[in-house]
Amino acid sequence: MHHNTAKKVMLGCGAASVICCLLGLLFETQEPVLFYIFATLGIALAVGVFVIHLLYWRCPCCGKHLPTRTVGKLEYCPYCGSFL
Repeated sequence: MHHNTAKKVMLGCGAASVICCLLGLLFETQEPVLFYIFATLGIALAVGVFVIHLLYWRCPCCGKHLPTRTVGKLEYCPYCGSFL
């Protein structure tokens, strides 16, 4: 998986994880079953973001892990200087 694809998947899954957890909190008192479904889905998406980060969020030139805090605005590798 290319690092740009990994960035898009990480941002999308992260947003979906937050939305699922918020929906779970919304249904916590009304429907406990929906709470567990949305909470489990949100946690699974968060774990997916973590796995994608570990496996694919690397510089294509030097292979080092790219920083996570700058996922949306990273233009070059801070280690080797190559443009992403």
